[in-house]
Formats: sequence, structure tokens, C-alpha cells
Amino acid sequence: MAKLGPLLAAGAVVALAALPKPSVCGSSERARASEAFAYLAQVEAMQQRFRARTGHFADSLDQLEPGLTQPKYFRVWELHGVAENDNWTVQLERWPPSEEAGAYRVVWTSAGFDSLNSDLPQRLIPIF
Repeated sequence: MAKLGPLLAAGAVVALAALPKPSVCGSSERARASEAFAYLAQVEAMQQRFRARTGHFADSLDQLEPGLTQPKYFRVWELHGVAENDNWTVQLERWPPSEEAGAYRVVWTSAGFDSLNSDLPQRLIPIF
């Protein structure tokens, strides 16, 4: 009976090792995508405040409030589309590309997240 204990413990270790493990890489990339969405939502809120003060949207990120820190793992493409109409678009590109998802883009407009022009994997889109 005493020899059965170590055998059971070894069996438990083997069983635990065989269980599927969540992808650490996947969860870190989801966190980075969430940071991109948070940044873009902040840009949208700042644009709304800018419009309330001036009557139009800012045509440059530099015109928005101080404190807008660019996300570490993304390139920020400047605002565009403001001059043609009273709308705007800003795009983030994952940079450097992630091993899991590559160099995906997240596009945000004056109407919010633009799923048609964004190409990030569906599994990375945060629930909001």
C-alpha cells in the first residue's frame, strides 16, 4: 500500500501534463488587441470633446488633448477623411507583426470600430 502513493502521484502528474493548456501567446496577443481598442476608443472620446468645443472634428491627433500615448505594439496612422466630410478615420497596424497574428490592422471611424476595413483575427476582437 505504501508503494501505491508515489505511483498515484506520478499518474496525477502525467494526467495534468496531458490536459490542454491555454495559449499564453494567444492571451498576450488578445491583451495587445485590447490595448489598441482602448486607445482608439480614447481617440473617439477626445474627438467628441474636440467637436463639442469647436464644432468640427480634429484633423490631426496633435490637436487632441495631451496625454494620448501611442500604444507600444502598434503603428498609428494619422487621422484622415476629416476635410471631405464631418467624419474621421484612424488606423493602427500591429508592429512589429506578432508571430500569432501577423501585422493586422484595427480601423476606427467617427462611428466606432470599423470591422469591414479591419483585418485582425476575429478571436482578437474584444467584447465591448
